[in-house]
Amino acid sequence: MFNPEPWTDEDDAPELTAEDLKRSIWSVDGKVVPEAEGRAAFAKKLKELDCLKDDS
Repeated sequence: MFNPEPWTDEDDAPELTAEDLKRSIWSVDGKVVPEAEGRAAFAKKLKELDCLKDDS
């Protein structure tokens, strides 16, 4: 009987968890920044790229 290896999508990235974010190091333009500043910069960039809906 032929038993091929299970197919795995190479483009399927693992989910990020809250624990992953707690261990992360945030940087903006190569400079390490506090988490709040990193998150704010990330959200700002997503808005610039029109990836987030602005509910304001």
